[in-house]
Amino acid sequence: MKQTLFKHLKEVKNLDSEGIFLVPSETNLNIFYAMIIGGNDTPYEGGFFMFEFNFENDYPNNPPLCTFLNTNIYNRGRVNPNTYQSKYKGKVCLSLLGTWGTKTWDPDRSSIGEVLLAIKAMVFVKDPLQECEPPYKHSLYLRDGYTYSVMVLTFMDYILGTIKKMKDDSFTECYIEPFRDIILDYINE
Repeated sequence: MKQTLFKHLKEVKNLDSEGIFLVPSETNLNIFYAMIIGGNDTPYEGGFFMFEFNFENDYPNNPPLCTFLNTNIYNRGRVNPNTYQSKYKGKVCLSLLGTWGTKTWDPDRSSIGEVLLAIKAMVFVKDPLQECEPPYKHSLYLRDGYTYSVMVLTFMDYILGTIKKMKDDSFTECYIEPFRDIILDYINE
């Protein structure tokens, strides 16, 4: 497990240019925290989205357990149909993780890098209601309204909320602190 995990972690280092970052927990060698910066031309643009990955479940034979973390500052709604707030255990619905549809994880080919790229490409999309819930035919009016609410949520919870927590001296959230310099560099650009 450890050799494969270290090999996959080296591959993730190449994803910095995609706005994808991964760091180990300081207290548990099986836990890693990831941050995905929302892509340009999406309602998630500039948002700092945090995840926890737990590699205790026989990785790479099975996918890591993935938990979506949030800022819990404003939380006025769900930011995506495939992510759930932490009060619902932060579930991320993705077939690669085995949390939606047919599990597509392949122990010989799948990796943490693939999971992170899949989250960015298939969850943080331009039209989240349509692209993340394809069986449903939502009207353009409903889709535009949902996309606008996602933009507001991204700004309030995942940009301002993250900055607010970073400025709070009493705040020491383990999943934001390792990304402090990356967040500050991104904001200053």
